[in-house]
Amino acid sequence: MNQTNDVEKALDRSKPAPPDAWKRYAVAVLAAAIGLVVRWSLRPLLGDSNPFILLFPAVVVSGWYGGFRAGILTTLLGAAGVFAFFLNIQSVDHGGETEWFSGVLVFFMMGTLISWVTHQRNVAINHLREAHESERRARLDAEELMAREESLRSQAEAANRAKDEFLAMLGHELRNPLAPMVTALELIRMRSGGHLGRPEQVIERQVHHLGRMVDDLLDVSRVARGLISLSKRPTELEPIITRALEMASPLLEKRRHHVSVNVPRSALCVDADPDRLAQVFANLLTNAAKYTDPGGRVEVSAERRGDTIVATVRDTGVGMSKELLARVFEPFVQGAQSMERSAGGLGIGLTLVKSLVSLHGGEVSAYSDGAGRGSTIEVRLPACEQAALGEAEPARAAAEACPAHRVLVVDDNEDAATLLAEMIRAQGWPVAVAFDGPQALAMIESFAPDVAVLDIGLPVMDGYELAARIRERLGPRAPRLLAVTGYGQEEDRKQASEAGFEHHLVKPVSVDELLAAMAPRNGG
Repeated sequence: MNQTNDVEKALDRSKPAPPDAWKRYAVAVLAAAIGLVVRWSLRPLLGDSNPFILLFPAVVVSGWYGGFRAGILTTLLGAAGVFAFFLNIQSVDHGGETEWFSGVLVFFMMGTLISWVTHQRNVAINHLREAHESERRARLDAEELMAREESLRSQAEAANRAKDEFLAMLGHELRNPLAPMVTALELIRMRSGGHLGRPEQVIERQVHHLGRMVDDLLDVSRVARGLISLSKRPTELEPIITRALEMASPLLEKRRHHVSVNVPRSALCVDADPDRLAQVFANLLTNAAKYTDPGGRVEVSAERRGDTIVATVRDTGVGMSKELLARVFEPFVQGAQSMERSAGGLGIGLTLVKSLVSLHGGEVSAYSDGAGRGSTIEVRLPACEQAALGEAEPARAAAEACPAHRVLVVDDNEDAATLLAEMIRAQGWPVAVAFDGPQALAMIESFAPDVAVLDIGLPVMDGYELAARIRERLGPRAPRLLAVTGYGQEEDRKQASEAGFEHHLVKPVSVDELLAAMAPRNGG
């Protein structure tokens, strides 16, 4: 870099700005005149011999400054001056005139050569200077481009962080009002012997539908950033599809679809996260139900093809055009809908399907013969060895074996806190309720809870600070900590674990999930 700069500086010094034409020729005339005048002033000392000795430097200066034509002009003027002032006709008898003419001819030839050489030197330096100038500009352009790229990258990262923060806040704000609704429904079910009336069933379906949309939206963001980790294990595909059918059954039943299932109970083992794979097929079944007119057919089948398990969801719905098929797995892409948007949704279900299938090492494809001719979604997953299956105990059974706890519930959403406390009291456990951190600390020693269920987004002090204050105040008598919060990002779970929370439960929380989390660990 320094050598390049030194060359550029030298070129700048050696190459003046191109002069105007009259300046070039004025310098040519002046150089010839100075050379002749100085040579004439030295005539008493040098005589008439070597009259061109001071004209050669004049040609060099003229050619360097003005180029080839200026050098030739100086040469011609110099030759003319020598004829006028130094040619001695008296020496003709001794052949002197021939010698003078020969000298003029040699001077003219040398002047032409000098003019050409200096001109070529100027051209070469100019080209070199232009090359370095181009290189300098290219370097500056590259630096500017890198700076712009860095700026754009910083802006994109800032926008991505803002998006993540917005999605986290959106999830929190949407889940908070869902939590008391779900808890209220659980209480109604418990008090009515496990049954819900028609209005409560409608509320339950809509709450679950909204909760799933929130989860899908946040999952797409997490998958795009590589923040979803799978808990994979060998498992049969049939119970996963059965679970997906249960998740999609409210919509399938509401639209009176005829559902046929052809999935063998065994020999379809996949290495998968059952929860995430059930989410995949539930999204596919929900899409099929939404985009098929009431009373349509939805078929689910699966088979093994070599080392691949192929599962297919086929419907008799609205179908897809070629244009839509090419983009159907992109975010927020949906088929044409009427103004009432009867199908609804955000257009991210198939995007999430493709992302989750890819995380399992599989592929997904969409097929359709055109609008009004139904659609087929095919999921291909790597097969694995036969799974060693075992039924896990239900969460509620584990909770029933759990001894009674004294539970402190802290949530600034009074409806959520009150209903959650009622649900826990229904198990026969003592419960205290606080709506912020200071209120919780004021009762912590007198109540002495075994379990503290804390919201994270509390006023005055957040759940992390409250947890630290509780542990500091009670020491070894500190309760087990459960986070029940609307923040469900992977970073939130990690931060909760680092803060000493045993479980991080995302609102809305079911009674089974909460009671299972309250059960002590093995040996606890």
